Amino acid sequence: MLTFRYVGYGRINALKWPFSRSFLRVTQYIIQVTHVATIRSPLHCLDVLVIWSSSATGSDAPQDGRQWKPVLPNGITRHCVLLGVFISCVGRMGRPGAAGGLPELSGVPFRKNQLKEAYSNNLWDGARKTLATLWDGHGAIWHGYEIHGMEKIPNRGPALIVYYHGAIPIDYYYFLANVIIQKGRTCHSVADHFLFKIPGFKLLLEVFSVIHGPQEECVRALRNGHLLGISPGGVREAMFSDETYCLFWGKRKGFAQVAIDCQVPIIPMFTQNLREGFRSFGTLRLFRWLYERFRLPIAPIYGGFPVKFRTFLGDPIPYDPNINAAELAERVQQAVQSLIDKHQQIPGSILRALLERFYTKHKDHQHQN
Repeated sequence: MLTFRYVGYGRINALKWPFSRSFLRVTQYIIQVTHVATIRSPLHCLDVLVIWSSSATGSDAPQDGRQWKPVLPNGITRHCVLLGVFISCVGRMGRPGAAGGLPELSGVPFRKNQLKEAYSNNLWDGARKTLATLWDGHGAIWHGYEIHGMEKIPNRGPALIVYYHGAIPIDYYYFLANVIIQKGRTCHSVADHFLFKIPGFKLLLEVFSVIHGPQEECVRALRNGHLLGISPGGVREAMFSDETYCLFWGKRKGFAQVAIDCQVPIIPMFTQNLREGFRSFGTLRLFRWLYERFRLPIAPIYGGFPVKFRTFLGDPIPYDPNINAAELAERVQQAVQSLIDKHQQIPGSILRALLERFYTKHKDHQHQN
Protein backbone atom coordinates (compact mmCIF):
# COMPACT_ATOMS: atom_id res chain seq x y z
CA MET A 1 0.00 0.00 0.00
CA LEU A 2 1.25 3.50 -0.88
CA THR A 3 1.63 5.64 2.26
CA PHE A 4 3.07 9.13 2.63
CA ARG A 5 3.41 11.32 5.74
CA TYR A 6 3.45 15.09 5.41
CA VAL A 7 6.16 16.63 7.63
CA GLY A 8 6.68 20.11 6.27
CA TYR A 9 5.39 22.55 3.71
CA GLY A 10 6.64 21.68 0.26
CA ARG A 11 8.44 18.48 1.22
CA ILE A 12 7.53 14.86 1.97
CA ASN A 13 10.28 12.58 3.28
CA ALA A 14 8.49 9.69 5.01
CA LEU A 15 8.03 6.96 2.42
CA LYS A 16 6.59 3.47 2.64
CA TRP A 17 6.71 2.07 -0.87
CA PRO A 18 7.10 -1.72 -0.53
CA PHE A 19 6.19 -2.65 -4.09
CA SER A 20 8.94 -0.55 -5.66
CA ARG A 21 11.72 -0.30 -3.06
CA SER A 22 13.85 -2.66 -5.10
CA PHE A 23 13.02 -0.71 -8.26
CA LEU A 24 13.91 2.78 -7.17
CA ARG A 25 15.10 4.59 -4.04
CA VAL A 26 13.67 8.05 -3.85
CA THR A 27 14.89 10.34 -1.07
CA GLN A 28 13.29 13.68 -1.83
CA TYR A 29 9.72 14.68 -2.71
CA ILE A 30 8.75 18.20 -3.62
CA ILE A 31 5.19 19.48 -3.82
CA GLN A 32 5.12 22.17 -6.49
CA VAL A 33 1.47 23.10 -6.76
CA THR A 34 -1.58 22.46 -4.62
CA HIS A 35 -2.94 18.94 -5.13
CA VAL A 36 -0.20 18.14 -7.66
CA ALA A 37 3.13 16.64 -6.59
CA THR A 38 6.11 16.18 -8.86
CA ILE A 39 8.42 13.42 -7.65
CA ARG A 40 12.13 14.00 -8.25
CA SER A 41 15.21 12.04 -7.32
CA PRO A 42 18.23 13.93 -5.95
CA LEU A 43 19.89 13.66 -9.36
CA HIS A 44 16.72 14.84 -11.13
CA CYS A 45 16.83 11.81 -13.41
CA LEU A 46 13.08 11.36 -13.38
CA ASP A 47 10.00 13.52 -13.35
CA VAL A 48 6.75 11.74 -12.59
CA LEU A 49 3.42 13.38 -11.99
CA VAL A 50 1.28 12.08 -9.15
CA ILE A 51 -2.03 13.58 -8.15
CA TRP A 52 -2.94 13.96 -4.50
CA SER A 53 -6.00 15.05 -2.60
CA SER A 54 -6.22 16.31 0.95
CA SER A 55 -8.26 15.40 4.03
CA ALA A 56 -8.46 17.08 7.43
CA THR A 57 -6.80 14.40 9.56
CA GLY A 58 -3.34 13.38 10.74
CA SER A 59 -1.01 14.60 13.45
CA ASP A 60 1.72 15.21 10.88
CA ALA A 61 -0.46 17.33 8.60
CA PRO A 62 0.55 20.89 7.73
CA GLN A 63 -0.72 23.79 9.79
CA ASP A 64 -3.97 24.10 7.88
CA GLY A 65 -4.87 20.55 8.90
CA ARG A 66 -4.48 18.83 5.55
CA GLN A 67 -2.81 15.49 4.96
CA TRP A 68 -1.76 14.38 1.49
CA LYS A 69 -3.14 11.07 0.26
CA PRO A 70 -3.29 9.43 -3.17
CA VAL A 71 -6.68 9.80 -4.86
CA LEU A 72 -6.28 6.91 -7.29
CA PRO A 73 -7.15 3.34 -6.26
CA ASN A 74 -4.02 1.55 -5.05
CA GLY A 75 -3.75 -0.73 -8.07
CA ILE A 76 -4.02 2.12 -10.56
CA THR A 77 -1.62 4.29 -8.57
CA ARG A 78 0.92 1.49 -8.41
CA HIS A 79 0.93 0.89 -12.14
CA CYS A 80 0.85 4.59 -13.03
CA VAL A 81 3.86 5.39 -10.88
CA LEU A 82 5.97 2.40 -11.91
CA LEU A 83 5.31 2.89 -15.61
CA GLY A 84 5.74 6.62 -15.22
CA VAL A 85 9.15 6.18 -13.61
CA PHE A 86 10.25 3.94 -16.49
CA ILE A 87 8.96 6.37 -19.12
CA SER A 88 10.59 9.36 -17.44
CA CYS A 89 14.00 7.73 -16.99
CA VAL A 90 14.13 6.45 -20.57
CA GLY A 91 12.51 9.56 -22.00
CA ARG A 92 15.16 11.84 -20.57
CA MET A 93 17.89 9.79 -22.27
CA GLY A 94 16.24 10.44 -25.62
CA ARG A 95 16.10 14.23 -25.36
CA PRO A 96 18.29 16.39 -27.60
CA GLY A 97 21.88 16.42 -26.44
CA ALA A 98 21.47 13.35 -24.24
CA ALA A 99 23.17 10.01 -24.68
CA GLY A 100 20.62 7.89 -26.48
CA GLY A 101 18.69 7.71 -29.70
CA LEU A 102 15.11 7.63 -28.48
CA PRO A 103 12.70 10.35 -29.59
CA GLU A 104 11.79 13.19 -27.25
CA LEU A 105 8.46 12.61 -25.54
CA SER A 106 5.91 15.39 -25.56
CA GLY A 107 4.34 13.84 -22.46
CA VAL A 108 7.50 13.78 -20.31
CA PRO A 109 7.32 15.60 -17.98
CA PHE A 110 3.60 15.03 -18.02
CA ARG A 111 1.15 17.74 -19.03
CA LYS A 112 0.68 18.94 -15.47
CA ASN A 113 -1.82 21.68 -16.23
CA GLN A 114 -4.07 19.38 -18.25
CA LEU A 115 -3.99 16.66 -15.61
CA LYS A 116 -4.54 19.09 -12.76
CA GLU A 117 -7.60 20.48 -14.52
CA ALA A 118 -8.89 16.98 -15.28
CA TYR A 119 -8.60 15.87 -11.67
CA SER A 120 -10.22 19.05 -10.39
CA ASN A 121 -13.24 18.43 -12.63
CA ASN A 122 -13.65 14.68 -12.27
CA LEU A 123 -11.56 11.98 -10.60
CA TRP A 124 -12.05 9.37 -13.31
CA ASP A 125 -11.46 11.87 -16.09
CA GLY A 126 -8.13 12.59 -14.45
CA ALA A 127 -7.40 8.86 -14.18
CA ARG A 128 -8.17 8.37 -17.88
CA LYS A 129 -5.91 11.23 -18.93
CA THR A 130 -3.11 10.03 -16.67
CA LEU A 131 -3.22 6.50 -18.11
CA ALA A 132 -3.58 7.89 -21.63
CA THR A 133 -0.40 9.92 -21.12
CA LEU A 134 1.42 6.82 -19.90
CA TRP A 135 0.25 4.75 -22.86
CA ASP A 136 1.22 7.54 -25.25
CA GLY A 137 4.71 7.58 -23.75
CA HIS A 138 4.96 3.79 -23.91
CA GLY A 139 4.01 3.78 -27.58
CA ALA A 140 6.53 6.51 -28.41
CA ILE A 141 9.35 4.72 -26.61
CA TRP A 142 8.75 1.09 -27.45
CA HIS A 143 7.24 1.30 -30.94
CA GLY A 144 7.99 4.81 -32.23
CA TYR A 145 4.22 4.98 -32.57
CA GLU A 146 2.74 7.22 -35.26
CA ILE A 147 -0.86 7.86 -36.21
CA HIS A 148 -1.82 9.17 -39.65
CA GLY A 149 -5.22 10.68 -40.40
CA MET A 150 -6.20 11.77 -36.90
CA GLU A 151 -8.00 14.73 -38.46
CA LYS A 152 -10.58 12.25 -39.77
CA ILE A 153 -11.79 11.61 -36.21
CA PRO A 154 -14.52 14.20 -35.49
CA ASN A 155 -13.98 16.60 -32.61
CA ARG A 156 -17.60 16.11 -31.62
CA GLY A 157 -20.45 13.86 -32.63
CA PRO A 158 -20.64 10.09 -33.15
CA ALA A 159 -18.62 7.88 -35.48
CA LEU A 160 -17.87 4.16 -35.71
CA ILE A 161 -14.20 3.13 -35.93
CA VAL A 162 -13.64 -0.33 -37.41
CA TYR A 163 -10.17 -1.84 -37.10
CA TYR A 164 -8.05 -4.93 -37.75
CA HIS A 165 -7.50 -6.97 -34.55
CA GLY A 166 -3.94 -8.01 -33.74
CA ALA A 167 -2.92 -10.88 -31.47
CA ILE A 168 -2.88 -8.20 -28.76
CA PRO A 169 -4.61 -4.96 -29.83
CA ILE A 170 -1.98 -2.75 -28.24
CA ASP A 171 -2.23 -0.38 -31.21
CA TYR A 172 -5.85 0.25 -30.32
CA TYR A 173 -4.80 1.24 -26.79
CA TYR A 174 -2.38 3.77 -28.28
CA PHE A 175 -5.15 5.04 -30.54
CA LEU A 176 -7.51 5.49 -27.57
CA ALA A 177 -4.79 7.40 -25.73
CA ASN A 178 -4.35 9.75 -28.68
CA VAL A 179 -8.09 10.35 -28.93
CA ILE A 180 -8.16 11.34 -25.25
CA ILE A 181 -5.08 13.56 -25.51
CA GLN A 182 -5.60 15.15 -28.93
CA LYS A 183 -9.38 15.25 -29.17
CA GLY A 184 -10.24 15.61 -25.51
CA ARG A 185 -12.89 12.89 -25.70
CA THR A 186 -13.24 9.20 -24.96
CA CYS A 187 -13.97 6.43 -27.42
CA HIS A 188 -16.28 3.67 -26.28
CA SER A 189 -15.07 0.18 -27.23
CA VAL A 190 -16.58 -3.24 -27.80
CA ALA A 191 -14.70 -6.14 -26.20
CA ASP A 192 -15.25 -9.88 -25.93
CA HIS A 193 -17.26 -10.99 -22.92
CA PHE A 194 -14.38 -13.04 -21.47
CA LEU A 195 -12.52 -9.81 -20.57
CA PHE A 196 -15.30 -8.95 -18.14
CA LYS A 197 -14.61 -12.18 -16.28
CA ILE A 198 -10.95 -11.39 -15.58
CA PRO A 199 -10.53 -10.45 -11.90
CA GLY A 200 -9.65 -6.79 -11.40
CA PHE A 201 -10.58 -5.70 -14.93
CA LYS A 202 -14.11 -4.51 -14.23
CA LEU A 203 -13.11 -1.08 -12.89
CA LEU A 204 -10.63 -0.46 -15.70
CA LEU A 205 -13.21 -1.43 -18.34
CA GLU A 206 -15.79 0.88 -16.79
CA VAL A 207 -13.38 3.83 -16.64
CA PHE A 208 -12.58 3.44 -20.34
CA SER A 209 -16.21 2.85 -21.38
CA VAL A 210 -15.75 -0.71 -22.64
CA ILE A 211 -18.94 -2.65 -23.39
CA HIS A 212 -19.41 -6.32 -24.25
CA GLY A 213 -21.18 -5.64 -27.50
CA PRO A 214 -24.98 -6.06 -27.66
CA GLN A 215 -26.31 -3.97 -30.54
CA GLU A 216 -28.57 -2.07 -28.15
CA GLU A 217 -25.59 -0.80 -26.13
CA CYS A 218 -23.69 0.13 -29.28
CA VAL A 219 -26.67 2.07 -30.60
CA ARG A 220 -27.07 3.81 -27.23
CA ALA A 221 -23.43 4.89 -27.18
CA LEU A 222 -23.58 6.33 -30.71
CA ARG A 223 -26.91 8.08 -30.18
CA ASN A 224 -25.42 9.71 -27.10
CA GLY A 225 -22.83 11.29 -29.37
CA HIS A 226 -19.84 9.07 -28.53
CA LEU A 227 -17.17 7.50 -30.69
CA LEU A 228 -17.33 3.70 -30.79
CA GLY A 229 -14.54 1.31 -31.75
CA ILE A 230 -15.15 -2.27 -32.85
CA SER A 231 -13.22 -5.05 -34.55
CA PRO A 232 -15.59 -7.37 -36.46
CA GLY A 233 -12.90 -10.07 -36.51
CA GLY A 234 -12.65 -10.04 -32.73
CA VAL A 235 -10.98 -12.93 -30.91
CA ARG A 236 -11.12 -15.15 -33.98
CA GLU A 237 -9.04 -12.67 -35.96
CA ALA A 238 -6.68 -12.16 -33.01
CA MET A 239 -6.00 -15.89 -32.75
CA PHE A 240 -6.07 -17.16 -36.32
CA SER A 241 -4.75 -14.32 -38.45
CA ASP A 242 -0.99 -14.25 -39.01
CA GLU A 243 1.73 -12.35 -40.85
CA THR A 244 -0.43 -12.48 -44.01
CA TYR A 245 -2.96 -10.19 -42.28
CA CYS A 246 -6.07 -12.08 -43.37
CA LEU A 247 -9.41 -10.71 -42.16
CA PHE A 248 -11.70 -13.12 -40.30
CA TRP A 249 -15.00 -11.28 -40.44
CA GLY A 250 -17.09 -14.07 -41.91
CA LYS A 251 -20.61 -12.77 -42.53
CA ARG A 252 -20.68 -10.43 -39.57
CA LYS A 253 -22.76 -7.38 -40.31
CA GLY A 254 -24.08 -6.30 -36.90
CA PHE A 255 -21.66 -3.38 -36.77
CA ALA A 256 -22.96 -2.19 -40.15
CA GLN A 257 -26.56 -2.38 -38.96
CA VAL A 258 -25.62 -0.30 -35.91
CA ALA A 259 -24.09 2.37 -38.18
CA ILE A 260 -27.21 2.38 -40.36
CA ASP A 261 -29.57 2.60 -37.39
CA CYS A 262 -27.61 5.56 -35.98
CA GLN A 263 -26.84 7.12 -39.37
CA VAL A 264 -23.16 7.60 -38.52
CA PRO A 265 -20.00 7.41 -40.65
CA ILE A 266 -17.61 4.46 -40.41
CA ILE A 267 -13.87 5.11 -40.23
CA PRO A 268 -11.61 2.16 -41.19
CA MET A 269 -8.33 1.72 -39.30
CA PHE A 270 -5.23 -0.45 -39.64
CA THR A 271 -1.83 -0.51 -37.92
CA GLN A 272 1.27 -1.40 -39.89
CA ASN A 273 3.47 -4.20 -38.44
CA LEU A 274 0.92 -5.08 -35.78
CA ARG A 275 1.48 -8.83 -36.27
CA GLU A 276 5.22 -8.35 -35.97
CA GLY A 277 4.81 -6.89 -32.49
CA PHE A 278 2.92 -9.91 -31.16
CA ARG A 279 2.17 -13.25 -32.79
CA SER A 280 -0.11 -16.10 -31.84
CA PHE A 281 0.10 -19.89 -32.06
CA GLY A 282 -3.62 -19.93 -32.82
CA THR A 283 -2.99 -21.31 -36.30
CA LEU A 284 -2.05 -24.67 -34.73
CA ARG A 285 -4.84 -27.21 -35.04
CA LEU A 286 -5.13 -27.92 -31.30
CA PHE A 287 -5.78 -24.32 -30.31
CA ARG A 288 -8.22 -23.78 -33.14
CA TRP A 289 -10.15 -26.89 -32.10
CA LEU A 290 -10.28 -25.70 -28.48
CA TYR A 291 -11.69 -22.36 -29.56
CA GLU A 292 -14.23 -23.74 -32.02
CA ARG A 293 -15.37 -26.44 -29.58
CA PHE A 294 -15.29 -24.63 -26.22
CA ARG A 295 -14.77 -20.95 -27.16
CA LEU A 296 -11.53 -20.92 -25.16
CA PRO A 297 -9.10 -18.26 -26.46
CA ILE A 298 -6.03 -19.90 -24.93
CA ALA A 299 -3.54 -19.89 -27.82
CA PRO A 300 -0.08 -18.85 -26.55
CA ILE A 301 1.19 -15.45 -27.67
CA TYR A 302 4.82 -14.42 -28.05
CA GLY A 303 6.48 -11.16 -28.97
CA GLY A 304 6.57 -7.73 -27.43
CA PHE A 305 9.17 -6.79 -30.04
CA PRO A 306 9.89 -3.03 -30.34
CA VAL A 307 8.85 -2.87 -33.99
CA LYS A 308 7.64 0.25 -35.76
CA PHE A 309 3.89 0.87 -35.43
CA ARG A 310 2.03 3.24 -37.73
CA THR A 311 -1.74 3.52 -37.49
CA PHE A 312 -3.58 4.64 -40.63
CA LEU A 313 -7.14 5.97 -40.61
CA GLY A 314 -8.99 5.68 -43.90
CA ASP A 315 -11.53 8.06 -45.38
CA PRO A 316 -14.86 7.99 -43.52
CA ILE A 317 -17.60 5.98 -45.19
CA PRO A 318 -20.70 8.19 -44.90
CA TYR A 319 -24.19 6.99 -44.09
CA ASP A 320 -26.03 5.89 -47.22
CA PRO A 321 -29.76 5.11 -46.90
CA ASN A 322 -29.70 3.19 -50.17
CA ILE A 323 -27.56 0.24 -49.02
CA ASN A 324 -28.30 -2.52 -46.52
CA ALA A 325 -26.17 -3.90 -43.71
CA ALA A 326 -24.62 -6.68 -45.78
CA GLU A 327 -23.54 -4.27 -48.52
CA LEU A 328 -22.16 -1.78 -46.01
CA ALA A 329 -20.24 -4.52 -44.17
CA GLU A 330 -18.66 -5.60 -47.46
CA ARG A 331 -17.74 -2.02 -48.29
CA VAL A 332 -16.08 -1.51 -44.89
CA GLN A 333 -14.18 -4.79 -45.20
CA GLN A 334 -12.86 -3.68 -48.57
CA ALA A 335 -11.78 -0.36 -47.03
CA VAL A 336 -9.80 -2.09 -44.25
CA GLN A 337 -8.31 -4.53 -46.76
CA SER A 338 -7.30 -1.57 -48.92
CA LEU A 339 -5.39 -0.06 -45.98
CA ILE A 340 -3.62 -3.40 -45.46
CA ASP A 341 -2.71 -3.66 -49.15
CA LYS A 342 -1.44 -0.09 -49.24
CA HIS A 343 0.59 0.04 -46.04
CA GLN A 344 1.64 -3.52 -45.14
CA GLN A 345 4.23 -5.68 -46.87
CA ILE A 346 2.98 -9.28 -47.04
CA PRO A 347 4.15 -11.47 -45.45
CA GLY A 348 5.16 -9.39 -42.48
CA SER A 349 8.74 -9.62 -41.24
CA ILE A 350 9.82 -8.99 -37.66
CA LEU A 351 13.36 -8.05 -38.76
CA ARG A 352 12.10 -5.61 -41.37
CA ALA A 353 9.67 -4.08 -38.88
CA LEU A 354 12.52 -3.62 -36.38
CA LEU A 355 14.69 -1.94 -39.01
CA GLU A 356 11.88 0.49 -39.77
CA ARG A 357 12.59 2.09 -36.38
CA PHE A 358 15.71 3.54 -38.02
CA TYR A 359 14.37 4.81 -41.34
CA THR A 360 11.16 6.52 -42.41
CA LYS A 361 10.25 4.86 -45.69
CA HIS A 362 7.23 2.61 -45.62
CA LYS A 363 5.27 0.72 -48.20
CA ASP A 364 3.21 3.50 -49.77
CA HIS A 365 6.32 5.71 -50.11
CA GLN A 366 8.17 2.88 -51.80
CA HIS A 367 5.34 2.50 -54.30
CA GLN A 368 5.59 6.19 -55.16
CA ASN A 369 9.32 5.82 -55.78
